[in-house]
Order: sequence, then structure tokens, then C-alpha cells
Amino acid sequence: MRIHWPLHLLRGILGVGMIAGFVYGLARMPLSTAYAIVFVSPLMVTALAVPLLGEKVGPRRWTAIALGVVGVLVVLRPTGEGMATLAGLAVVGGALCYAIASITVRKLAQPSSRTLPFSAEMRAEFSSLSVAIVGISGTGSLVAEMLLRMGIGELIVIDDDHVESKNLNRILNTTAADALSGRLKVDVFKDASALSHPDTLVIAVSERIDTWSAIRAAADADIVFSCVDTMDGRHIADRLATSMLQPLFDVGVNIPVFHPRGQIKIANIAGRIDFVQPGRSTLLDRGVYSPERLAAEDLRKQNPEAFEQQVKEGYMPGSHEEAPAVISVNMRAASMVVQELVARFTPYRKDNRPYARTEFDLVIEETTHASETDFLSKRSAQTALGLSAPLLGLPALEDKRCA
Repeated sequence: MRIHWPLHLLRGILGVGMIAGFVYGLARMPLSTAYAIVFVSPLMVTALAVPLLGEKVGPRRWTAIALGVVGVLVVLRPTGEGMATLAGLAVVGGALCYAIASITVRKLAQPSSRTLPFSAEMRAEFSSLSVAIVGISGTGSLVAEMLLRMGIGELIVIDDDHVESKNLNRILNTTAADALSGRLKVDVFKDASALSHPDTLVIAVSERIDTWSAIRAAADADIVFSCVDTMDGRHIADRLATSMLQPLFDVGVNIPVFHPRGQIKIANIAGRIDFVQPGRSTLLDRGVYSPERLAAEDLRKQNPEAFEQQVKEGYMPGSHEEAPAVISVNMRAASMVVQELVARFTPYRKDNRPYARTEFDLVIEETTHASETDFLSKRSAQTALGLSAPLLGLPALEDKRCA
């Protein structure tokens, strides 16, 4: 088992340096000036990736980096404040710490050239990982079971829902007795995992992901899997991964139907897998959710009956199926998202770059892929801020933490 302690230690030191530099500068210069300096950090990441990761940067990107640096200088110099001052240098140092920290995360995520897929070596490496799974229902229970059996050392399962009869055809290890007593889904998984894999530490968090305790638990993980069927759940997982520089795997299944001549027919049987790397395009950038869809979902929450119906329609919109028998589709999506993790840790795939997103449609038997360059990435102001206030940059969550 290889744990890269030096890189983990370096990442921690850089995180402290980044926050210290930014806070020191922010107390001594205008907010706009400090942010103008901080925005040079993505340019630093690109430039440092050449010597530290061996990546290739073409002339157009070097030109963009040069223009970006000149732009920051133009913003700063006329004011007489900025990089020429101690506060400005502190913020530049913080930005550099962020850039190097991003490089260390990519370095940690690079597969070992000696690790054989599905081998004892891979299991040994997985045993050093902590993985948070947000949502332990349809796809989530399958993802959790696979990761458990592949040797993940710690699983943090987060879900506040209880087992119901309608769940029994989709959630592994659940029984009619669990549904009758309304057991928590996370407790069912924890008890089952103790019987089959007692060496894996399972932390059951029976809370919604938008609570302080759930966010704090997930923040301790090395990797996050988002297996939820709500916009808000994905939004929180996305902001958490951005704040903590955690790799994020998001999976979704959708089976929309239509009604020709009063009959119900399936339009497609679709699944989506997104792999989000720290410092690159987020789920928001990729259109997985949007402010408009978040607002619409929030409105539904004001009407519990309408919201419950929306959740029920997460798998088969328009069909009103209360217990859709979609475990075979869920298994395909869950297998693909777990396999994406394997591909990032082992060298069996020639090139991971085309696989930022994978989508499948079983009606036409088509699988498509999208690379990072297919998405317009906007640097989030929440990047690498950790659990600082307001929590994940959302005042509503900060209110919950302070409650």
C-alpha cells in the first residue's frame, strides 16, 4: 500500500499558506484588487503543469497566459497598490500556493504506472482511500456495494431517508422488515457491510447533504460520489468538491416517457456520468443543474405533495411510477461511474482526457463522451476555500451551522 504522505503534507501546508496570504492581503487592500490578483492562479496552474506534470501547452495557451498576467498588472499598477506592496505579494503567494496545491491534487490522481487493474495492488491502494457517497438509494446503494467489495478503506454514506416498500426493488440488502420498521437506508448498508467486509470503516450519516454535520463528514473524504436525484443535492456536492478540492463523480439515470394517442411509451433510457476535477469545469459549468432549476425545485419544496411527485418522477418523468423496476439501468450507470474511478487510478485506458463525461442511451444503443475542452469553465470564487464562512459560500447553510 502506497500513501503519498509527502504530497498530502505539502497540500495541507499549501492550503494554510493560501488562506493566510489571501486573508493578510484582504485586510490591507481593496477586495477588488485582491481578487484581481487571485484570478491569476488558474494561469499559474496551466504554466506549472508543464514542468511538474509534463503536460503540453500550445502557443495559443501561452499567449493567453501572457495576456492574463499583463491584464492583472494593468489592473494593479495604476492604483499604486497591489504586487508592489507586502499585502500584494502575500496575495500572489496565496495564489501560487493554490496553483501548486491543484498540481499536487492532479499528481495524487495520476495512476501508478505499476498498478494492475483489479489486482491486489489496486485493492491495497483503494484501502487507503476515504470515499463519501451522497445518496444511498437507487444508484447510490449499488455504487456503495461495489466500492465496498473493491476494497475502499472508508465509506461515508450520507442519506436521511428511510426504507419503504417501494424501495425494495432498487436498494440492495433491504428487506420487507426494514420497510415495515422504516429503517434508515444508511443503517441498512452499514449493518450489511459489517457482515461482508468488517475491515472497511463505514460512517453512516443520517442527514441531508445540506446540513452542517453531513457537509463536515463529506469534507473529510478524498473523493465524493454524488448519487442523488435532486438539483439541490448536486449543487451542494458540487460546491463541496470545489471548496475542498475533491474529485467528484456524479451519476444520473433518466427514463422519460411520452403519451402518443393516450398510450405511455419510453422516449429513451439514459444515463450520465460526470468526472469533475478540482480547478476545472464544475457540474454547474456543465449544465447538470442551473440557478433556474434550483429555484424551480425550491418552489416545489413549498408544496410538499408536488415536490414528492417530482422526486418520484426522477426516473420516469411522466409515468407516475411509484416503484419503477430500473435496477438493471441503475446497475449499468453505477458500474460505469465506479469503472471511471478505476480508470483514473490504473493505466488501462490509453487517454482519460476524452472522458470528462460519458452518456448512454439504451434505446438506440449509443454511448457518447465529452472532454474537458467541451465545457466552458468559469473559475468559482469558492475554489479551495474549505469550510470557511459562509459555509460553501451559501448564507442559508451558514445559518444552519450557527443554529
